[in-house]
Amino acid sequence: MFNKTHALWNNRMLQLLHKAGYLQPTQLQELVIPLILKGRDIAIEAGEKTGKTAAFILPVLERIYKNKAGIKALVITATFENAKKISREFHKFIKYLPSPVLLALLGNVNTEKEEFRTLSRKPDIVIGSAERVIDHIRRGNLSFEILQFFIIDGSDMNKNQGFDPDIHFISSKLNTKHQIILFYPSPIASADSLLSLLKRPVMIHKGDWIDKPVYPGYSYFNLNPEQIVEKKRLLARLVITKKISSLLLLCHNPKLIPELKKFLKRTGLSIKTLPHKVSEEIKQNVLKSFNAHRINVLIATVDIIMNQKYMWPSHIIYFDLPENQKQYVHIPAQLQSAREVILFIDDNFFHELQKYEEIKKLDMKKDVFPTDESVLKSFAETIIKKIKEDENPEELNMYKKLVKKNVPLLFRTYVLAYLFKEELDKKIHKQRSSTTTLFISVGKNKRVFPPDLLNLFVNALKIKRSEIKDIKILDNYSFLEISSRYASRAISLLNGKDFKGKKMSVNYARKKRKEGKKP
Repeated sequence: MFNKTHALWNNRMLQLLHKAGYLQPTQLQELVIPLILKGRDIAIEAGEKTGKTAAFILPVLERIYKNKAGIKALVITATFENAKKISREFHKFIKYLPSPVLLALLGNVNTEKEEFRTLSRKPDIVIGSAERVIDHIRRGNLSFEILQFFIIDGSDMNKNQGFDPDIHFISSKLNTKHQIILFYPSPIASADSLLSLLKRPVMIHKGDWIDKPVYPGYSYFNLNPEQIVEKKRLLARLVITKKISSLLLLCHNPKLIPELKKFLKRTGLSIKTLPHKVSEEIKQNVLKSFNAHRINVLIATVDIIMNQKYMWPSHIIYFDLPENQKQYVHIPAQLQSAREVILFIDDNFFHELQKYEEIKKLDMKKDVFPTDESVLKSFAETIIKKIKEDENPEELNMYKKLVKKNVPLLFRTYVLAYLFKEELDKKIHKQRSSTTTLFISVGKNKRVFPPDLLNLFVNALKIKRSEIKDIKILDNYSFLEISSRYASRAISLLNGKDFKGKKMSVNYARKKRKEGKKP
């Protein structure tokens, strides 16, 4: 949801947030981070335990100059205790960065020499109590020539009566090009003294972000309930095109769960199911792994999920129709942080849902099936990203040399295209060899129509209609395409059976001979 709402969020920032222990962005972070990334001065009414520290840490680490030595961000607090908390929070993020970021913590009067040594190394970020920062300014230990961010955390300012004048003094020693981010514990209107330091600030009150209803984006694909095969193929295409890494796949029919798990393994994602008959301890361990993004796909029935308190998937897909239409409408609060909710339903069911006022508020849109080009493009982007982030360059260069040596230049793009096609066929599960065509010795002359054969095979084999792929009725005989796993059973059960007053032959259809070949 936050990726869709705020384009300035990117996957790198989200991954950093998850690694630091945040299962999802807070409402304050979702509102504030894009504004900071745009370079706006901001005054925010926020106290403790609101996620305010990460709200400025992420954009600071994203935007600070990477190739210049010197202080780029200055964080001021009223007390050393609060400065230590912010420092610890910064380190949660810094340890996952690809390049080092040096941080200096100021405020302990017993470590002046140690602070001086740290400052002499030209740290990127300085965090400290107002009093200690002023002391180092007067000693000439601080330079703010390339300062980008001035963060004022006034959440504990009631513990320091001189906080306002101290901030004004520090501000007078800074360059004029920095961005100011002010956190104030009381109503912003009471912060007139500090607000005068900000340039055309965005004012964010508690009422702007706290307890606001949050809804994901809603969309649906027009699919007949019986089109299980098409649904599975669409599912694989969506996983690739949307680069889904945290999917909650909801099934109302529990019998579908093992089938979907087996199918989705082809995508290479980590998949778990949440069955009914499992201990609460195992269930909670699975949910914990899913929330921590150690599991990419969690498949479960709706009734199990409704009883869980904490879940933060990036995407939710309803695979089949619910028994109760309201289950689509009343999304639990723990699922409303998802970026997108996708429904596999037909147009008739969608029109039924529109009777509910809640659905009208959600602005649910009909989506189009991902094209082959969009799937290929997303797949290529995923591979390129993996090459950049995970692969060993020396090993790849070895393979490049082997390709140059053994594959003619004119065929290299064809080899690449072939490998792409084969890999996508595995993931999307194109069933080119998974169906079998049967010959049936009755046709139009016996007044046989497609529904007759469809019902005959479905009832005799006790299979779903979706397992019959195609039926062609000719004058004296017919052809029926069926899922290969049912072909031999169909022959054994139906060959020689009386049908329309005649004994019917059912057997494998002969393959067409290529022209020019002798029989």
